[in-house]
Amino acid sequence: LLPLYINDGWEHVEFQFPDLTNNIAEAREKAASHLYVNAQRLLREGGKIEAREAFSELIQLNRLYRNYKDTNELMAIAEEKGVSKVAFDIKNNTRINLPEEFNNQLSSIDFHQLNNQWLNFYSNGTTETDYNIELVIQSIDVGPNALDKDVNILEKEISDGFHYVLDENGNVMQDSLGNDIKEERFIVVNCKVKEFRQFKVANISGTVHFIDKQSDRVLGRFPVSADAIFENYYATALGDIRALDKRTKRLLEHEPVPYPHDVELLAQSGETLKPVVKEVIWDHKALVMN
Repeated sequence: LLPLYINDGWEHVEFQFPDLTNNIAEAREKAASHLYVNAQRLLREGGKIEAREAFSELIQLNRLYRNYKDTNELMAIAEEKGVSKVAFDIKNNTRINLPEEFNNQLSSIDFHQLNNQWLNFYSNGTTETDYNIELVIQSIDVGPNALDKDVNILEKEISDGFHYVLDENGNVMQDSLGNDIKEERFIVVNCKVKEFRQFKVANISGTVHFIDKQSDRVLGRFPVSADAIFENYYATALGDIRALDKRTKRLLEHEPVPYPHDVELLAQSGETLKPVVKEVIWDHKALVMN
């Protein structure tokens, strides 16, 4: 704590603090100059990775000096040079001619969540890109309209009213209060049940290719697949429905329905495939970040 005293408090200690203002300014100027020159060199001699490093250097420079020389222009150049531009496209390697609407549906993957400062996705042909990501469809399969049937006879012991208890002479027995004695009566009922399952399956399988456009080299291949499943359950009963459980009774309320068309089920499998493809791209995006 100031002031300080020595010699039992009789003498006041005075401190001489040097003026470092010029030294600090000179150090800032040297640091700024170093960052600026290094960023210029990275942009001049390097590729995308170096452009991102240059951008980082220029950010530091901006913290030291606002609007230092042409820093803002260099930052724009670094961002443009450092970003990886990726086109997404679909190739059909099957013998099935898919409608254009189906291709448009698959191509409409929302890449906004994948875009960042250094990675941008585009529809194929909309801009010049560095990489291609191709969904190569290799298999399309739509199963038949199938129907499974299962027949069972269900039995259950149920309460069916009551009967009076008779003595050996055939008379109704009475309790100590004079009331007629009666017992609950049980019977076994059964019901024949036919359970039906309608089902149909469509599958799309393929591979996601990551391609360097400059060298036309495939950087990675990753399999993808998706199903669309149509199912409908219903049942018919012949006999005493009191023998049925709750699940079977609910099935009696259902009816057979028309099977979906092949194109309709394929469209559903395409919607299921889109998030699968998106996840593969997210997991392996480092392949197109260099």
